[in-house]
Amino acid sequence: MNNAGIIGDFETLNFTTTGSTTLPAAPTLKRDTLVYPTNLVNWNGGTVRLTWTVDDISIIRHFELYKQIGNGSFELINAHVRRMDTIVTIGANELVYGDATNPLMAQKVKYQIRSVSTNLVPSGFSSQIEVVDRVSPTIVAAVVDNPAGSTTFDYVYIRFSEPINTASAELPGSIFISDNNSIPPNIRDAIYLGYNTSLPGGNGYKVRITVDNNAINAGETLSATGVRDLNGLGVSNSFNF
Repeated sequence: MNNAGIIGDFETLNFTTTGSTTLPAAPTLKRDTLVYPTNLVNWNGGTVRLTWTVDDISIIRHFELYKQIGNGSFELINAHVRRMDTIVTIGANELVYGDATNPLMAQKVKYQIRSVSTNLVPSGFSSQIEVVDRVSPTIVAAVVDNPAGSTTFDYVYIRFSEPINTASAELPGSIFISDNNSIPPNIRDAIYLGYNTSLPGGNGYKVRITVDNNAINAGETLSATGVRDLNGLGVSNSFNF
């Protein structure tokens, strides 16, 4: 309000609270992997439960939760957490960087928290919790296709459960086809196609390999242990034709 006693630019103006301005201790932040194990979060997001403790809960009014996506800055996502735990959801494209259907690389999501005292004094920040994709990719399907009636080669379209590392997919020897009763088919090349909806094998992330014509027989096993996802995790299964 107007104060006639303030007539210049050098009067002293003081603000105060009725309580202590001592910083409360920073919370100790943990991730609950017992109730919400790491395999609930894959490259496409998931659910995480965070828990924390503080030295003296009696002086805490609430907590502030912050989140960082990739190389971005920490952003306040919940300014008034009243519990000692919270469940957070990783978004569909937050653990990968790039196009929504053809991610270029993996990234992390991080969380940190701080407490705010009953006198509205914030603590320092807790240590950070990192969340990354720890789920291994799998082979979902493998379909043999003969392009335009070729008599010299066939294509095999391999669909994976998630985006994969291009270099590992196209490295000779990353993909192998075995049969105990015959010579393994010769794999001429491997090309990572990214996300595809038009070629055989269904909608998903695909690698196309080229083999000799009529080289694939029923009962043969396709393995791709050398193929890795964006976080470096190897394929965890095989596929029987």
